[in-house]
Amino acid sequence: MTTETNPQISVSELTSAVQLTLLRLRYSSAVLCVYDCIWRDLNDYCSRNGITSFDEDVGNRFAMKCYNYRIGDPCQKGDDFRKKTVGRAMQHLLDFQSYGVVFQIASRDRYQWYSEYKEAFDGYLAEMMRRGYAKSTLQTIKSCISGFQDFSMQNGIKTMSGLTKIDIEAFLLTFSKYARSTIPNRLYYLRAMLQFFYDSGITDENLALVCPHAKYGNFTNSIPSVFTSDEVSRLLLSIDRESPVGKRDYALILLIARLGLRSVDAIRLRFSDIDWHTKQIHIVQSKTKEAVTLPLVEDVGWAIIDYLKNGRPQTSCEFIFVSHHAVNGYYGEFVTNPYGILQKYLARAQISSEFERKHGLHALRHSLASELLNKDIPLPIISGILGHKNTQTTNVYLKIDLSSLRKCALEVLYEE
Repeated sequence: MTTETNPQISVSELTSAVQLTLLRLRYSSAVLCVYDCIWRDLNDYCSRNGITSFDEDVGNRFAMKCYNYRIGDPCQKGDDFRKKTVGRAMQHLLDFQSYGVVFQIASRDRYQWYSEYKEAFDGYLAEMMRRGYAKSTLQTIKSCISGFQDFSMQNGIKTMSGLTKIDIEAFLLTFSKYARSTIPNRLYYLRAMLQFFYDSGITDENLALVCPHAKYGNFTNSIPSVFTSDEVSRLLLSIDRESPVGKRDYALILLIARLGLRSVDAIRLRFSDIDWHTKQIHIVQSKTKEAVTLPLVEDVGWAIIDYLKNGRPQTSCEFIFVSHHAVNGYYGEFVTNPYGILQKYLARAQISSEFERKHGLHALRHSLASELLNKDIPLPIISGILGHKNTQTTNVYLKIDLSSLRKCALEVLYEE
């Protein structure tokens, strides 16, 4: 079956349709009340301004006018509860308008499967675990499954055995909402799931063949996002280093900013990974499975020591950075979304997180590469620091620094 969409539906009809969908999805009355307040404000705004249909520009203008908030901006502690929800409310409208579906947003480790689909989804996840995928990758797979579940349930697909080619083609249209770098990843996991369904006898037809193959491009026209040295300094100064959580967050962010670790590797740093005598960190990267050795620079070392002595809860957890919320009296693995942590401190430091650049922890890796380029560090050394298998991967970071680009161009001209 296909999803019926109508971009010209009126704003009031659109909000009513989404409200009914959320009711069917069994959203709590408290959440529905918040959305209802926001959508009433939206309808009033559109009525006053003669706006008859909804789109992303209308949603952004409304959010800014009525809530002084641009969709995607981080919220701060103490903000009005509606301000914290307005971006999600606008996204629900856009999704329903484009695809006829409301995609639910679940917290990490809290994805739940409907009984009609549970056996099929659990089987697929078990297969991906058997293949040895990392925990962080399994979280991404769960997110992909969750989106497919929302689509299936809202389009009347009773069981996974009832899937058809038309259903998959309709679901693929929803991928237009993702960044181009995300689409190949989503396609791969969808194709793997459909192949598992066929191999397990859940579906009679191999629907994996419906999924196109998208290459992981080099995105040669894109420029990596970076924070300036001043912004990194302001970011670090915004962290309250007197509180236990602040000590943890400071050491974690400093570790990424100074050494260029991926966030997943920084969060899962173990005591056994640090050699205090030689002042080195030895890890096996989660992404590449390659070993890398990095110097334990002085400020990073002292930040970790400060956290261990004065901030870290008493716990037997093997990881250095742990959750500060005990579960049954145990302070375990740090599972908080690191992206949200960074956004909190960016807001405190009044550092813009505009749409024109990415502003996650990975941008700190780009920032380190930019700083190293400015110091004329050779590219092979930068590759080693960042844990890249070869310098071709690191070449993308040359785009950060226009002076480096000019230097490369002059060298080519000279050789000719």
